[in-house]
Amino acid sequence: MLILENLPAEQAHDFLSRSWVPQNFHMYYSAKEISRQCTEDFTADITERASSEFGAGYRDHISPLLQNQFNYIPTQDTQDWANRFFSITDSHATYQALTGIRYRGQDLNRPFIDVIATNIPCATVYIAALSQSLLRHYESFRPICTRFFVPGKVDQLVRGLGSVPGSRATTIDMHIVAGTLDELDKRPWPKNYDRVELIPLSPADASAASYETQRIYESIAVKNPHLFEWATPQGEESFEDAIRQGTGWHITVDNSSAGFLTLDRRGEQGLRGFSVEELCLDAPFRRRGLGNAVLRHGIKNLLKLPQVNPQDMLWGTIHVDNVPSLRNAQGIGRAIIGSYIWVGDQSFEVENSRPIRSSS
Repeated sequence: MLILENLPAEQAHDFLSRSWVPQNFHMYYSAKEISRQCTEDFTADITERASSEFGAGYRDHISPLLQNQFNYIPTQDTQDWANRFFSITDSHATYQALTGIRYRGQDLNRPFIDVIATNIPCATVYIAALSQSLLRHYESFRPICTRFFVPGKVDQLVRGLGSVPGSRATTIDMHIVAGTLDELDKRPWPKNYDRVELIPLSPADASAASYETQRIYESIAVKNPHLFEWATPQGEESFEDAIRQGTGWHITVDNSSAGFLTLDRRGEQGLRGFSVEELCLDAPFRRRGLGNAVLRHGIKNLLKLPQVNPQDMLWGTIHVDNVPSLRNAQGIGRAIIGSYIWVGDQSFEVENSRPIRSSS
């Protein structure tokens, strides 16, 4: 059994530098760099989002909505609405975790507890025990499950959790896929590379690009109505950010307008590089083996930018059910370096956007 106690915020930096990171990061970053990068990634989570002011504002916005829509009010304690630091004790050692209440897709009917960072042993028994302890602590929010980021391959861990009472509906949410620009650029040329061209977007293009991207997504959703569960079109502001960085392009195939690619310099879970924010292809160009060629052109263009390091990662988060995007990512050499998983006797599924429960 794990015992949860409050952890003073000033101690958070110490454990965040020892939180879970993919093992292969040590091939690219020193221990000092990993520590610094993890702390940087969680800065907002351990500062403003952990403050009583943030908790009060979050509570005052959400509580009335929950009362009106579902006729219940969670705890009014601002600490529980803000991100919380916990000290976790078992019979052998003391660990730490940073957690927060969240709503999947901003849907108030789908609350969950996000385990933002932790240094418990990455093992079935500890993950299941921490999940159950957190579900009890946050029970006034009626959380469906918890979410963890787990480095490396997770299939065996997910199967193991599925046999433990309290976590039998555990499932994978999103994969993080990544590879260094230098390694990806050394791979063989993908099929259709010569048919594809990336044309830089200008600031004046942001609005039209956002509109066209929305149209493309809506056309896909006609045949795949669950698309917006795991993929959302980038808005005008996101296009503007990419254009400022020189990482926003109009895709053409055989000189015909085909879609858009945008990348953003940022990190997650300790990695550094460029995330794939948008890669959308219009109907005539989908399922034609063009995605790998588009990404390879993006890599080539990135390596021409003065601020880019060949050891920067090209990375992204891909929903487990988004098979075409996962296939494209792996097709250019990116690998799954970790995954976000739902843990609990209830979880989420795409099919109807409702919780699923274990049959056990």
